[in-house]
Parts: sequence; C-alpha cells; structure tokens
Amino acid sequence: MERPLLMCGLIRDATMNRREFIRRSAITTGALLAVGILPAANSRRIIIIRLLGGNDGLNTIVPYREELYYHDRPTLALQAHSLIRVSDTHGLHPALEPLREAWDQGFVTVLNNVGFPVPEQTHHKAILNWHTGTLAGREGKQWTERHGMSNMLVNPESVGCIDNHITSPRSADATYPDNEFAQQLRNIARAIQSGASHQFYQASLSGFDTHVDQGPQHAAMLKTYSSSVNALIKDLQATDHFKETTILTYSEFGRTLEENRLGGTHHGAGNCLFLFGEKLRVPGIFNETRVSRTDHGGIPTTIDYRRVYTTLVGQWLGGSSVSTFEPLALF
Repeated sequence: MERPLLMCGLIRDATMNRREFIRRSAITTGALLAVGILPAANSRRIIIIRLLGGNDGLNTIVPYREELYYHDRPTLALQAHSLIRVSDTHGLHPALEPLREAWDQGFVTVLNNVGFPVPEQTHHKAILNWHTGTLAGREGKQWTERHGMSNMLVNPESVGCIDNHITSPRSADATYPDNEFAQQLRNIARAIQSGASHQFYQASLSGFDTHVDQGPQHAAMLKTYSSSVNALIKDLQATDHFKETTILTYSEFGRTLEENRLGGTHHGAGNCLFLFGEKLRVPGIFNETRVSRTDHGGIPTTIDYRRVYTTLVGQWLGGSSVSTFEPLALF
C-alpha cells in the first residue's frame, strides 16, 4: 500500500523553466523535500543536504600538508594553526566548530575528491546530474527511482504547511539557529519524530558560488550549515531517531585549486562529501585529498558520486541496487 505523503506542492514539473528550478532549489524558498518510497526494507532514512553554488571543499576539509594548496591560494588558504585538526593531514574550517562533538563521537565521515568522471561546471546541469544519478545534464527520473524506488517530491513552502499535518514530540535540548535553512531541518525532524514513513528528506542551502571575496562569505555559510546540522543531530538523538538516520551533504561541484584576482575561486570539479550517522564503518577521513592541477582548474575526481548512491541504497537502506557501480565500505 502506498505510504501517505505530506502534500503541499509539487517541487518541479515538466513546464518549469531553469530559473524557476534554481529558485525553488534555493534556501529562500524554504524548500523541504520529503520523498516517500515503497516498499521499505527497514525503518532507516536518509536526509540529503545540498550546498548550492559549488562549495569550496578545499577550504572546508583542508589538506594542510599540501604545498600546492598554499602555493595556488596565497590569500585564501587557511593556515594550519587556525584549523580544527582531525587527522595528521586534514583540518576542518574553524566555522565547522559546531560539528566537533559529532566528529569526536565518530558520527562523521568525509569523502574527498567526489564528483563526475567528466567535469560538468554548469550549475543547472551539475545539479541535475546529482538529482538523476546520470551524466546527462537534463531532466529525468530521480536517482532513487533508478534504484527501483517509486517516489514523489514534495515542497512545503511554509512552516504552517507542515504544522497542519504533523504534531510531534519536541526535544527540549534542540535549539535551532534563526535562519531558513535551520527551519528546513527542524521541519524534517518534526516529520520524523511524528512517525512519517518517508525514507528520503531533502533540504538546501544556497550561497556557495564564491567567485568574489570568498573568505568571509564562505565562513558565514559554513557556520550556518554546521550550527544547523548540529541542532538537527541533537534533536534526533534526543528522541532516539538519529540511530536510524544517515545525513548526506554534497555540493554540485567543487572550486578551482587556484584563487582568482577577486579573492574568490571559480567552478571546479572534485569535492568533499559529508556523511553523518551512528553506524559509519570508517568515521573521520575516508580517503586522502588528492591535490593536483587539472585542465579544468579543479582538483580531480577519484570517487564517482554514483558509487555513494549505490552504497546508500544497498548498505544503508538494504535495497536491491540496479547500479553497476562498485559500492564503498561506508556502513
């Protein structure tokens, strides 16, 4: 029997143009996507967070022993002493301090150099690649459908939309920041705590297209992200829902290794990817960052993003993947 969905509005249809698609993908819409699937193999769920614009992974998870990183970023490179050291080779941007507790508990895995085998540096096409799990750069079935999961995307555009459908136990310890992204995550937590049967939820944070004056802008965005995710984790932990939850964070592409003359970076390729959860097999740094110059300006891709999808479906949700991509040892 089909599971009930929170019906507030369709996120996208065939008549929606590119501008409208991007607009609805942005945080300013208060977008929250809930994806219902059937049949469900278990009670596990995935919360997908998109950092829209192309997050600079090199300044998020910093390979502070790489000389080329400092050579090509004379003003943007973060000095080792300012970082949150998480390994002998990597450090977190200081704005990610709110995630330190989850990291220390073993609830965070970072994959580096994740992306497309052939770089795609157009926002719209790259977003669609992640959405569909293909390299076509155009509208199509969402990647969950390609793994045999029937789904519908729903777009509650206001808190009231969810309030009309859900009453839930609230965690006394969960204090969310006062921003729209945090509100999206709060709404997701409310749905989960109310017993919603969806296995996929999605939120978006825009503002990562840092061509100019990247330093302060990127720090502010990472602070918004980390403080909001920290609140979500604590909220789900307080009601014993985090143990069956994996949070996936990705951005459509990374940035160039070399900084530009305007104190920013341009569209790149390979990027870092976050996973949060209590059942991660390799907490911490999953693979070392490969830093090298490429023809397209970004760092190379060593992990095809579709391997992450294959792993989430097969190892986490317990589904039967139709993918030919080799899974990763993540769970």
